[in-house]
Amino acid sequence: MNRIKWCLVFMAIVYGGLHELNFQKFLHLSKKVVVFFMFILSVIGLYKFYLLLHGVHLPLFYFRERYAYGTVLSSDMNMFSLAMLIGLVMALSLFHRADKLKYRLMYLVPVLSLTATIFFSGSRRGFILTMLVFAIVMFKLIRSHMHKIRLARWIPFLYSILFIGTIAFAAAYISDNNVISKLMASMDQKQFSYTISRFTTISPDNIDSTFSSRSDRWTYALQMLHQDTPLLKFLFGSGFDYVGIYRDVFTTTYIEDYPHNPILSALLYSGVAGGLMLSLMLVYTFYNLFKYRKHTGLHFVLIYCIAFFYNSIFSYLIFVFLMILVNEVPYIVGEKKLKTSTFMFPRPQSERNLQHV
Repeated sequence: MNRIKWCLVFMAIVYGGLHELNFQKFLHLSKKVVVFFMFILSVIGLYKFYLLLHGVHLPLFYFRERYAYGTVLSSDMNMFSLAMLIGLVMALSLFHRADKLKYRLMYLVPVLSLTATIFFSGSRRGFILTMLVFAIVMFKLIRSHMHKIRLARWIPFLYSILFIGTIAFAAAYISDNNVISKLMASMDQKQFSYTISRFTTISPDNIDSTFSSRSDRWTYALQMLHQDTPLLKFLFGSGFDYVGIYRDVFTTTYIEDYPHNPILSALLYSGVAGGLMLSLMLVYTFYNLFKYRKHTGLHFVLIYCIAFFYNSIFSYLIFVFLMILVNEVPYIVGEKKLKTSTFMFPRPQSERNLQHV
Protein backbone atom coordinates (compact mmCIF):
# COMPACT_ATOMS: atom_id res chain seq x y z
CA MET A 1 0.00 0.00 0.00
CA ASN A 2 2.92 2.33 0.71
CA ARG A 3 4.26 1.72 -2.81
CA ILE A 4 0.83 2.30 -4.34
CA LYS A 5 0.73 5.65 -2.51
CA TRP A 6 3.99 6.72 -4.17
CA CYS A 7 2.64 5.52 -7.53
CA LEU A 8 -0.32 7.87 -7.17
CA VAL A 9 2.02 10.74 -6.32
CA PHE A 10 4.09 9.97 -9.42
CA MET A 11 0.91 9.87 -11.55
CA ALA A 12 -0.05 13.34 -10.33
CA ILE A 13 3.43 14.64 -11.25
CA VAL A 14 3.29 13.08 -14.73
CA TYR A 15 -0.24 14.29 -15.46
CA GLY A 16 0.29 17.80 -14.17
CA GLY A 17 3.89 18.61 -14.96
CA LEU A 18 4.94 16.93 -18.19
CA HIS A 19 4.06 17.88 -21.73
CA GLU A 20 5.73 17.70 -25.11
CA LEU A 21 7.72 20.90 -24.61
CA ASN A 22 9.61 19.66 -21.56
CA PHE A 23 9.35 15.86 -21.87
CA GLN A 24 12.73 15.48 -23.61
CA LYS A 25 14.35 17.80 -21.07
CA PHE A 26 12.85 15.68 -18.29
CA LEU A 27 14.29 12.48 -19.81
CA HIS A 28 17.71 14.03 -20.38
CA LEU A 29 17.91 15.47 -16.87
CA SER A 30 16.74 12.16 -15.41
CA LYS A 31 19.57 10.36 -17.21
CA LYS A 32 22.18 12.73 -15.81
CA VAL A 33 20.85 12.52 -12.25
CA VAL A 34 20.56 8.71 -12.30
CA VAL A 35 24.01 8.24 -13.86
CA PHE A 36 25.57 10.55 -11.25
CA PHE A 37 24.10 8.72 -8.26
CA MET A 38 24.61 5.23 -9.70
CA PHE A 39 28.23 6.11 -10.48
CA ILE A 40 28.80 7.21 -6.87
CA LEU A 41 27.26 3.96 -5.61
CA SER A 42 29.36 1.90 -8.03
CA VAL A 43 32.57 3.58 -6.81
CA ILE A 44 31.57 2.82 -3.22
CA GLY A 45 30.79 -0.78 -4.24
CA LEU A 46 34.14 -1.23 -5.99
CA TYR A 47 35.98 0.22 -3.01
CA LYS A 48 34.06 -2.09 -0.68
CA PHE A 49 35.00 -5.02 -2.95
CA TYR A 50 38.66 -3.94 -2.89
CA LEU A 51 38.60 -3.98 0.92
CA LEU A 52 36.81 -7.33 0.89
CA LEU A 53 39.56 -8.84 -1.25
CA HIS A 54 42.02 -7.87 1.46
CA GLY A 55 39.89 -9.30 4.25
CA VAL A 56 38.39 -6.02 5.47
CA HIS A 57 34.67 -6.10 6.36
CA LEU A 58 32.67 -2.92 6.93
CA PRO A 59 29.91 -3.21 9.58
CA LEU A 60 27.54 -1.15 7.42
CA PHE A 61 27.16 -3.98 4.89
CA TYR A 62 26.13 -6.81 7.19
CA PHE A 63 22.56 -8.00 6.55
CA ARG A 64 21.08 -10.62 8.90
CA GLU A 65 24.58 -11.55 10.07
CA ARG A 66 25.71 -12.13 6.49
CA TYR A 67 28.14 -9.85 4.70
CA ALA A 68 27.00 -8.54 1.33
CA TYR A 69 29.06 -10.23 -1.37
CA GLY A 70 31.38 -8.44 -3.80
CA THR A 71 30.38 -4.95 -4.86
CA VAL A 72 26.80 -5.36 -3.61
CA LEU A 73 25.65 -2.68 -1.15
CA SER A 74 22.28 -4.24 -0.28
CA SER A 75 20.91 -7.61 0.81
CA ASP A 76 19.83 -8.59 -2.72
CA MET A 77 22.49 -8.83 -5.43
CA ASN A 78 19.89 -9.03 -8.22
CA MET A 79 18.08 -5.85 -7.21
CA PHE A 80 21.42 -4.10 -6.78
CA SER A 81 22.43 -5.17 -10.29
CA LEU A 82 19.12 -3.78 -11.60
CA ALA A 83 19.96 -0.32 -10.22
CA MET A 84 23.44 -0.52 -11.74
CA LEU A 85 22.01 -1.70 -15.08
CA ILE A 86 19.63 1.26 -15.26
CA GLY A 87 22.56 3.58 -14.63
CA LEU A 88 24.66 1.76 -17.24
CA VAL A 89 22.01 2.04 -19.96
CA MET A 90 21.56 5.74 -19.27
CA ALA A 91 25.34 6.29 -19.24
CA LEU A 92 25.63 4.54 -22.61
CA SER A 93 22.85 6.78 -23.96
CA LEU A 94 24.65 9.93 -22.77
CA PHE A 95 27.93 8.60 -24.19
CA HIS A 96 26.31 7.95 -27.57
CA ARG A 97 24.67 11.38 -27.76
CA ALA A 98 27.72 13.36 -26.63
CA ASP A 99 28.96 15.56 -29.46
CA LYS A 100 32.43 16.30 -28.07
CA LEU A 101 35.30 13.97 -27.23
CA LYS A 102 35.73 15.33 -23.70
CA TYR A 103 32.10 14.54 -22.88
CA ARG A 104 32.42 11.04 -24.31
CA LEU A 105 35.49 10.43 -22.18
CA MET A 106 33.61 11.79 -19.17
CA TYR A 107 30.66 9.43 -19.71
CA LEU A 108 33.00 6.51 -20.44
CA VAL A 109 34.14 6.55 -16.80
CA PRO A 110 30.72 5.62 -15.32
CA VAL A 111 30.20 3.08 -18.14
CA LEU A 112 33.36 1.22 -17.13
CA SER A 113 32.71 1.61 -13.40
CA LEU A 114 29.10 0.38 -13.59
CA THR A 115 30.06 -2.57 -15.83
CA ALA A 116 32.73 -3.70 -13.35
CA THR A 117 30.31 -3.26 -10.45
CA ILE A 118 27.68 -5.44 -12.12
CA PHE A 119 30.22 -8.15 -12.94
CA PHE A 120 31.62 -8.36 -9.40
CA SER A 121 28.13 -8.25 -7.86
CA GLY A 122 27.82 -11.95 -8.72
CA SER A 123 24.33 -11.50 -10.19
CA ARG A 124 23.92 -13.93 -13.07
CA ARG A 125 20.83 -12.09 -14.25
CA GLY A 126 22.72 -8.81 -14.20
CA PHE A 127 25.67 -10.33 -16.08
CA ILE A 128 23.49 -11.81 -18.86
CA LEU A 129 21.45 -8.62 -19.30
CA THR A 130 24.61 -6.50 -19.36
CA MET A 131 26.02 -8.63 -22.17
CA LEU A 132 22.73 -8.28 -24.06
CA VAL A 133 22.74 -4.50 -23.59
CA PHE A 134 26.28 -4.20 -24.98
CA ALA A 135 25.38 -6.49 -27.89
CA ILE A 136 22.35 -4.35 -28.76
CA VAL A 137 24.28 -1.09 -28.42
CA MET A 138 27.16 -2.37 -30.57
CA PHE A 139 24.76 -3.61 -33.23
CA LYS A 140 23.01 -0.23 -33.31
CA LEU A 141 26.30 1.67 -33.49
CA ILE A 142 27.68 -0.50 -36.29
CA ARG A 143 24.42 -0.29 -38.21
CA SER A 144 24.15 3.49 -37.94
CA HIS A 145 27.83 4.20 -38.67
CA MET A 146 28.66 1.43 -41.12
CA HIS A 147 28.97 3.85 -44.03
CA LYS A 148 31.45 5.98 -42.04
CA ILE A 149 33.71 3.15 -40.83
CA ARG A 150 36.85 2.44 -42.80
CA LEU A 151 38.14 -0.92 -41.57
CA ALA A 152 41.49 -0.45 -43.29
CA ARG A 153 42.28 2.40 -40.86
CA TRP A 154 41.15 0.58 -37.71
CA ILE A 155 42.72 -2.87 -38.24
CA PRO A 156 46.37 -1.74 -37.71
CA PHE A 157 45.33 0.24 -34.63
CA LEU A 158 43.48 -2.72 -33.08
CA TYR A 159 46.38 -5.08 -33.81
CA SER A 160 48.80 -2.62 -32.17
CA ILE A 161 46.67 -2.41 -29.00
CA LEU A 162 46.40 -6.20 -28.85
CA PHE A 163 50.16 -6.65 -29.39
CA ILE A 164 51.13 -4.10 -26.72
CA GLY A 165 48.65 -5.57 -24.23
CA THR A 166 49.94 -9.11 -24.79
CA ILE A 167 53.59 -8.04 -24.36
CA ALA A 168 52.77 -6.11 -21.17
CA PHE A 169 50.87 -9.04 -19.67
CA ALA A 170 53.64 -11.52 -20.58
CA ALA A 171 56.34 -9.27 -19.14
CA ALA A 172 54.45 -8.89 -15.86
CA TYR A 173 53.81 -12.63 -15.67
CA ILE A 174 57.35 -13.90 -16.33
CA SER A 175 59.18 -11.17 -14.42
CA ASP A 176 61.21 -12.07 -11.35
CA ASN A 177 58.79 -10.22 -9.09
CA ASN A 178 55.78 -11.78 -10.89
CA VAL A 179 53.50 -8.78 -10.33
CA ILE A 180 50.30 -10.64 -11.23
CA SER A 181 50.85 -13.61 -8.92
CA LYS A 182 51.77 -11.31 -6.02
CA LEU A 183 48.67 -9.21 -6.61
CA MET A 184 46.43 -12.29 -6.69
CA ALA A 185 48.13 -13.80 -3.64
CA SER A 186 47.39 -10.67 -1.61
CA MET A 187 43.68 -10.99 -2.35
CA ASP A 188 40.98 -13.26 -1.04
CA GLN A 189 40.73 -15.90 -3.75
CA LYS A 190 37.31 -17.05 -2.49
CA GLN A 191 35.69 -13.88 -3.79
CA PHE A 192 36.91 -14.50 -7.34
CA SER A 193 36.19 -18.22 -7.27
CA TYR A 194 32.65 -17.59 -6.03
CA THR A 195 32.00 -15.13 -8.86
CA ILE A 196 33.37 -17.52 -11.48
CA SER A 197 31.42 -20.46 -10.03
CA ARG A 198 28.16 -18.50 -10.30
CA PHE A 199 28.81 -17.57 -13.91
CA THR A 200 29.77 -21.12 -14.90
CA THR A 201 26.25 -22.24 -14.00
CA ILE A 202 24.93 -20.11 -16.88
CA SER A 203 26.10 -22.77 -19.35
CA PRO A 204 23.47 -24.96 -21.09
CA ASP A 205 24.71 -28.03 -19.18
CA ASN A 206 23.74 -26.43 -15.86
CA ILE A 207 20.56 -24.72 -16.99
CA ASP A 208 18.35 -26.94 -14.79
CA SER A 209 20.26 -26.23 -11.59
CA THR A 210 20.57 -22.54 -12.45
CA PHE A 211 16.82 -21.94 -12.71
CA SER A 212 15.58 -24.67 -10.37
CA SER A 213 14.97 -22.19 -7.52
CA ARG A 214 12.70 -20.17 -9.84
CA SER A 215 11.03 -23.03 -11.69
CA ASP A 216 10.19 -24.78 -8.40
CA ARG A 217 8.40 -21.66 -7.23
CA TRP A 218 6.52 -21.39 -10.53
CA THR A 219 5.43 -25.02 -10.27
CA TYR A 220 4.25 -24.54 -6.70
CA ALA A 221 2.24 -21.46 -7.72
CA LEU A 222 0.44 -23.53 -10.36
CA GLN A 223 -0.23 -26.22 -7.76
CA MET A 224 -1.78 -23.63 -5.44
CA LEU A 225 -3.97 -22.40 -8.28
CA HIS A 226 -5.16 -25.95 -9.04
CA GLN A 227 -6.14 -26.71 -5.45
CA ASP A 228 -9.80 -26.91 -4.47
CA THR A 229 -10.44 -23.20 -4.26
CA PRO A 230 -13.85 -21.52 -3.82
CA LEU A 231 -15.06 -19.82 -7.00
CA LEU A 232 -14.90 -16.35 -5.44
CA LYS A 233 -11.24 -16.77 -4.43
CA PHE A 234 -10.41 -18.33 -7.80
CA LEU A 235 -11.82 -15.27 -9.57
CA PHE A 236 -10.59 -12.52 -7.22
CA GLY A 237 -7.77 -14.14 -5.22
CA SER A 238 -7.19 -14.45 -1.50
CA GLY A 239 -4.81 -11.61 -0.75
CA PHE A 240 -1.18 -11.96 0.25
CA ASP A 241 -1.37 -14.99 2.54
CA TYR A 242 0.68 -16.94 0.01
CA VAL A 243 3.90 -15.05 0.86
CA GLY A 244 3.99 -16.69 4.30
CA ILE A 245 3.24 -20.10 2.79
CA TYR A 246 6.06 -19.66 0.30
CA ARG A 247 8.43 -18.69 3.11
CA ASP A 248 7.64 -21.90 5.01
CA VAL A 249 7.71 -24.21 1.96
CA PHE A 250 11.00 -22.90 0.57
CA THR A 251 12.58 -22.25 4.01
CA THR A 252 13.92 -18.83 3.12
CA THR A 253 15.61 -16.62 5.69
CA TYR A 254 13.40 -13.68 4.71
CA ILE A 255 10.02 -12.91 6.27
CA GLU A 256 8.28 -13.66 2.97
CA ASP A 257 8.74 -15.36 -0.39
CA TYR A 258 6.85 -15.39 -3.70
CA PRO A 259 6.83 -17.02 -7.17
CA HIS A 260 9.26 -14.49 -8.70
CA ASN A 261 6.89 -14.05 -11.63
CA PRO A 262 4.54 -11.05 -11.96
CA ILE A 263 1.69 -12.95 -13.64
CA LEU A 264 1.74 -15.87 -11.18
CA SER A 265 1.92 -13.47 -8.23
CA ALA A 266 -1.08 -11.55 -9.58
CA LEU A 267 -3.06 -14.79 -10.00
CA LEU A 268 -2.38 -15.70 -6.37
CA TYR A 269 -3.24 -12.37 -4.74
CA SER A 270 -6.00 -11.18 -7.11
CA GLY A 271 -7.25 -14.31 -8.90
CA VAL A 272 -8.04 -14.72 -12.58
CA ALA A 273 -9.51 -11.21 -12.77
CA GLY A 274 -6.35 -9.58 -11.46
CA GLY A 275 -4.05 -11.81 -13.53
CA LEU A 276 -5.97 -11.01 -16.71
CA MET A 277 -6.00 -7.28 -15.92
CA LEU A 278 -2.25 -7.27 -15.29
CA SER A 279 -1.58 -9.22 -18.50
CA LEU A 280 -3.60 -6.72 -20.54
CA MET A 281 -1.81 -3.84 -18.83
CA LEU A 282 1.60 -5.32 -19.66
CA VAL A 283 0.62 -5.93 -23.30
CA TYR A 284 -0.73 -2.38 -23.62
CA THR A 285 2.43 -0.96 -22.06
CA PHE A 286 4.68 -2.89 -24.47
CA TYR A 287 2.52 -1.63 -27.34
CA ASN A 288 2.95 2.01 -26.29
CA LEU A 289 6.62 1.44 -25.55
CA PHE A 290 7.45 0.40 -29.09
CA LYS A 291 4.96 2.73 -30.77
CA TYR A 292 6.46 5.82 -29.11
CA ARG A 293 10.08 4.63 -28.93
CA LYS A 294 11.17 7.63 -31.03
CA HIS A 295 9.92 9.91 -28.25
CA THR A 296 11.44 7.93 -25.37
CA GLY A 297 14.58 6.56 -27.04
CA LEU A 298 16.12 3.10 -27.24
CA HIS A 299 17.58 3.40 -23.73
CA PHE A 300 14.07 3.74 -22.28
CA VAL A 301 12.94 0.59 -24.12
CA LEU A 302 15.96 -1.31 -22.79
CA ILE A 303 15.38 -0.14 -19.21
CA TYR A 304 11.73 -1.22 -19.27
CA CYS A 305 12.56 -4.63 -20.76
CA ILE A 306 15.34 -5.14 -18.20
CA ALA A 307 13.06 -4.21 -15.30
CA PHE A 308 10.47 -6.70 -16.56
CA PHE A 309 12.84 -9.58 -15.72
CA TYR A 310 12.95 -8.72 -12.00
CA ASN A 311 10.20 -10.33 -9.92
CA SER A 312 6.71 -8.93 -9.22
CA ILE A 313 5.69 -5.49 -10.50
CA PHE A 314 5.19 -4.30 -6.91
CA SER A 315 8.57 -5.63 -5.72
CA TYR A 316 10.09 -2.26 -6.56
CA LEU A 317 8.70 1.11 -7.56
CA ILE A 318 10.82 1.70 -10.66
CA PHE A 319 8.87 -0.80 -12.78
CA VAL A 320 5.51 0.72 -11.87
CA PHE A 321 6.88 4.23 -12.49
CA LEU A 322 8.06 3.11 -15.92
CA MET A 323 4.64 1.63 -16.72
CA ILE A 324 2.92 4.88 -15.73
CA LEU A 325 5.31 7.02 -17.75
CA VAL A 326 5.11 4.79 -20.85
CA ASN A 327 1.32 4.81 -20.86
CA GLU A 328 1.24 8.60 -20.48
CA VAL A 329 3.53 9.27 -23.45
CA PRO A 330 0.56 9.46 -25.90
CA TYR A 331 -0.94 12.24 -23.75
CA ILE A 332 2.42 13.96 -23.17
CA VAL A 333 3.22 14.21 -26.87
CA GLY A 334 -0.32 15.36 -27.64
CA GLU A 335 -1.61 12.42 -29.68
CA LYS A 336 -4.43 11.84 -27.16
CA LYS A 337 -6.50 14.31 -25.16
CA LEU A 338 -6.49 14.04 -21.39
CA LYS A 339 -10.03 13.69 -20.02
CA THR A 340 -9.57 14.50 -16.33
CA SER A 341 -10.45 17.29 -13.97
CA THR A 342 -8.14 20.27 -14.36
CA PHE A 343 -8.42 20.81 -10.59
CA MET A 344 -6.36 17.73 -9.73
CA PHE A 345 -4.31 17.57 -12.94
CA PRO A 346 -3.98 21.16 -14.23
CA ARG A 347 -2.90 21.56 -17.82
CA PRO A 348 0.55 23.06 -18.49
CA GLN A 349 0.64 26.88 -18.77
CA SER A 350 1.87 26.65 -22.37
CA GLU A 351 -1.16 24.58 -23.34
CA ARG A 352 -3.56 27.04 -21.70
CA ASN A 353 -1.85 29.90 -23.50
CA LEU A 354 -2.26 28.17 -26.86
CA GLN A 355 -6.05 28.16 -26.40
CA HIS A 356 -6.10 31.95 -26.46
CA VAL A 357 -3.97 32.25 -29.60
